[in-house]
Formats: sequence, structure tokens, C-alpha cells
Amino acid sequence: MNALVCDDDASTRFAARRLLEEQFGCVVYEAADGAEALTLLSRRRMAFMLLDVDMPGLSGHDTLEEVRASDMTKALPVVVLSNERREHAIIRLMQLGISDYLLKPIRPASFTAKFEALLKSLPASVRNAVDVGGIVVSPESPALVADGSLDFRFFFATQVGRYGPVIQAESGAAALAAFKRSPRGVVFVGGDLGVVTAERLATKIREAQPTGMRIVRLADLPQDVPLPSELWDGVIKRSYLPEAFREAIRPYVFIPGPLSTLGKVIPNMTEVIDAAAANVFGTMFNTEVAQSKAETPVAVAFTATLDVTLLDRFVVRVGLHLPMEAAASVGGQLLGIPSQELGEEDLQSITGELANLLSGRLHARFRERELASTVGLPSVSVGPAFARPAETDGVLHRYALPMVGDFFLSITVTEEPTAPAKSENQAHSAREEAVPAGHDTTVSTPDEHRSPASAQPAA
Repeated sequence: MNALVCDDDASTRFAARRLLEEQFGCVVYEAADGAEALTLLSRRRMAFMLLDVDMPGLSGHDTLEEVRASDMTKALPVVVLSNERREHAIIRLMQLGISDYLLKPIRPASFTAKFEALLKSLPASVRNAVDVGGIVVSPESPALVADGSLDFRFFFATQVGRYGPVIQAESGAAALAAFKRSPRGVVFVGGDLGVVTAERLATKIREAQPTGMRIVRLADLPQDVPLPSELWDGVIKRSYLPEAFREAIRPYVFIPGPLSTLGKVIPNMTEVIDAAAANVFGTMFNTEVAQSKAETPVAVAFTATLDVTLLDRFVVRVGLHLPMEAAASVGGQLLGIPSQELGEEDLQSITGELANLLSGRLHARFRERELASTVGLPSVSVGPAFARPAETDGVLHRYALPMVGDFFLSITVTEEPTAPAKSENQAHSAREEAVPAGHDTTVSTPDEHRSPASAQPAA
């Protein structure tokens, strides 16, 4: 069963993870702050959560309030682990519905006793549930999609059919009959299903096969759709935009390549990336940073890339891509001077420093998991276009930063089984190959921010 440990102290997370894995056979996910925990909870079904109280950004109280406010997690068992001893603070936690309370530091005997009691109180379906994250559409594992729109089913089959066969059903009744004839690992449930509604279909499929499969809701407005944990394993936007849809469907399909290989080592790599961006930019601007769903072009002015070598086997290239306005706003924040006083060299240097901070966060998370890694130095380029990683090799995330605008973070993975570890002080001269604006593998940008061809990367 899945368990989530949320604590900003790495040693506490390590101790809790080891006990939960060794004593109870849990699959443990870690979060270093409340924002990362809520992101994980939106993507994974957890049996329970271990939560610290005193954390930067979203505190344990704030995080617990959001957990209880969501239909998806309002019944999630939460055990608080904290140094908090003030009566009024503990009463507040009790009012929010915690299952138990443990004082730091972790003591194995009391920790084990508490969780033995907690697990006995969980329904058998939760105790016996398997981690569904590895159940994906592949050539050997077809998908079943139920949706009343012929146009959307055709679009869905065209996009998802790149990864494995797709069985289509035009109604809930047809989908239920198809599933009973031949159960599928991943079922996508849309709308306009007739007498057998989306909720009824999910319920009947769960009854037919309680474990070992995933049911994903296809919805027009995912943020407005209640997600009872017993029904849905995820929700994605019902979109006709190929690029946006492929990004949304990615967690539910198998894409062979180095990124998937790395995913076996770090199953929640996407969450680690999001957390790094939220930590660096959120702390700097004292605001929440979330992935942006906007489709409008962004004029990227500066790109900084650097490499993290992991396990002497993977090279994870981190790319930060900033518009002029974002670079200037961040520069003004870092240097404490008006952004309009910053020159191009200042902005290049700032972009490189931000890439350093982001890779440092990733490096720290790798070390917490006892994964050997080394970090190179950033290489900064000036230009309006950058290469989008191939879906087999990496991801590109777009983030929204209030009052600054959108920026991009790319992760590109290459696998080099015999690659030697790189020195901490070694600079990496390789950069993302620029692709002309408008090419279907790039994020295109207006020409007004194009720098002279002679502009060289900052050292």
C-alpha cells in the first residue's frame, strides 16, 4: 500500500520511510513541504499520510486543512509527527481530524505500535491495494475508453494509440460489457454515457476487479470534478489539443526510453521537478508556483542548462528557459535593485544562478534517496527558441509565477552505463540545440527578443 511522508527534515523522512518499508511493506512517497505533498496526493492514492507541523511555506495545519477540504482526500488517515506540545495547537489538529499524534524524534517501538493499530483500522481494500502507478497502457496492455462523443473517441484513440491498442465504447453500458468480456488495466471514463453514468461505470468496474487496475476520469474541468478516492485514480482534461493532451496522458502510458528507465529508480520524478521549481521560485517571491495550462507563445530570452550525473549511469540535463520579463524580475529580487537597471550580462548571470539553485534542489533530493550524483556548472545561451525534449527522453513543464509571467523547465535524460562521474567543478559546455521558431518540436517565440548571433554563453 502507498504511504506519504511529509516533513522538511530529510533525516526524519529517511527514518520513517525505512520503518514503513521494513515493518509494513509500504511503498513510501516523500514530500519536503506541504505543496509537494498536495501535488502527490492529487496524483497518487495513498493509504495514509505522516505529516509534520512546522514546515516552511504551507505548514502542517495549512496542508491538513486542504486535505480535509478535498473530496479526494477528506477521509485520508493522517498521523502527525511533530515537536508541537502546545495544547491549543494539538486541539486544532484534533479538530481537523488526525488519526494519531507522535512526538519527535522517531522512536521505533512507539512508531511501530501506532502504525500497527492504524493499519488494523483500515479497510481490507486499502490494506491489500497495490501501487497502481506502474499500470499503464502499452502494446501488451490495451486501454478502454468510454465517451459519448465520436469525435473525442477518435482523437483519444489517435493520441493514445501511439502507445498501445485502444478499445472504444460509446456508452457506459457498452464499456461495462467490454470490460467484463476482457478486463483492461487502464480504463478512461468520459461523459455522455447514457443510463450507466461515469460514476456508476467506475463503481461496477471496481466491484468486478477491486485491484490491479486504474480508472481515470476524463473531464472538461478537472479542477471542478470531485474525485472520491474509491472511484478515480486520476483525472485529466478532456482536450482536443494534441500537445496538452499528450502531456496529461503521460502518467498513464508506457513510453520506452531513458526517462522511463530513470523512472524505475525515481518513481515520482515529475513531482521532484515540480517541487524544485516551487521551492526555488516560491521561496524567492513568497508565492505558490504551479504548472501553467496556458497555450499562448512565450518569448524566451535566456536558457541555462547544466548536467546532473546520477549513479554514474544517467545524465539529467536541467534546462531553465526564462522570458526577458521573468529574468529581470528575478534579478531585481535577487540583487535588490530596479529591474530596468539590469543589463543583458546581468540577466545571463542570474539565469545561470537560478539553474544552479534548481539543480541543487534536485541534487539534494537524489542524495536523500542515497543516490550518488554530481552536478556540473551552468551554460547560458541567449535566443528565442529551444529544443523540446523528445517524449522518450524528457519532459518540459511550463510554470506560472504571479506578477512575473510564465517560464519553462526542461529535464532531458540520457543513459550512459559506462559514463564516468563528473567533477563538482566541471563545466558542461554542451547546450540544447536551438531550433527555428515554429518548428513542431520547439516552443516558438516572437522575434523581438532575438539576440545577435554573435552572443556567447556566459562563463
